Amino acid sequence: MNKLVPDLVALKDATLLIVEMKPSYSKSDEEKLLEILGDRRTDLIRALRELFALLKINTSVEVSELLVVPCQGMTSGATRPTRIDFGYFDVRGIGDVAFTKPSSINTPELESLS
Repeated sequence: MNKLVPDLVALKDATLLIVEMKPSYSKSDEEKLLEILGDRRTDLIRALRELFALLKINTSVEVSELLVVPCQGMTSGATRPTRIDFGYFDVRGIGDVAFTKPSSINTPELESLS
C-alpha cells in the first residue's frame, strides 16, 4: 500500500489538524491532503485508532467523527492559493507562526489558534 504520512498531526478536543510543511506552497502536498481525506479516509481512521490506542489518547468523540482539518504550512509571504476548507500556517521565524483558519469551519478550537 502506498503510504501517505503527513508532517504533523495535532489534536485538540474533537478537532484534528493534518499538516504538510514546505518552505513554499506545494500543489503535491495539497493533493496528498485531499487524498488522505478522500479516497484514503478509511486508512486514516484506522491509523488514528491504532495510534490513539498505542499512545492511550482519549478523544471526546469517536475517531471517525473527528473534525479533520487539512493544513499547509510555509514561509510567511509565500504565494499560495487560498482554499476555504484548508488552514494555513505562515512561519515568520522560530516561535513566530500565524495561523489562518479555514473560512468554511467555525469551531472554538480553531479560534484559539488564530
